[in-house]
Amino acid sequence: MRNTIGTPRSIISRRRTDDRPWSEGNGRDVRTAGGKQGKGGTEAASEVLRKGGSGPDIYLDIDGVLVGTRSPLEDTVELLRRIVIGFPDSAYWLTTHCRQGSNRCAEYLRRSGFPARLTEEAGALIRPTDWDVLKTEAIDLTRDFLWLEDAPLQAELRVLRSRGALEKCFVMDKCDPGMARLAIERLEALKRDVKGN
Repeated sequence: MRNTIGTPRSIISRRRTDDRPWSEGNGRDVRTAGGKQGKGGTEAASEVLRKGGSGPDIYLDIDGVLVGTRSPLEDTVELLRRIVIGFPDSAYWLTTHCRQGSNRCAEYLRRSGFPARLTEEAGALIRPTDWDVLKTEAIDLTRDFLWLEDAPLQAELRVLRSRGALEKCFVMDKCDPGMARLAIERLEALKRDVKGN
């Protein structure tokens, strides 16, 4: 049976990109492969991140999901807005625009036509991730999550399948103009499921 919302996908473990404690500097935490907090973080911050915030972790790619897609800009803006508002404590960038200590997500989205205030909020709230080869290295596979991605690698899908998390990867078809709306529906269903439990 074909999933009308998208194919599920897993998430990658997070890695810190600097040595500052979680409460200092840019206020973001990045975990290393396997979900371990990077150097400089506190035990308490690590516990907060393990428990997550208002629900499951949301891992967000940019190219093919928010930018470079046939979904109208207003729909992709709304998708980002729903993530920022609905998952402020558990959203993570999983994109090459935020990797190896560099986080250019907000700047890239602003240049792509996203509202400045929203990109500032997203930049402040959505945490960076890092990985070596597979994005699934940055996903905490021990927690509930949703990964919004346009082109998962077969090796990443194998990792998810082996962990029973394949349905957690929502594959976005960048050629489908209704895809951002479908992703919003998936997020809303996820929030309802969390409230129901």
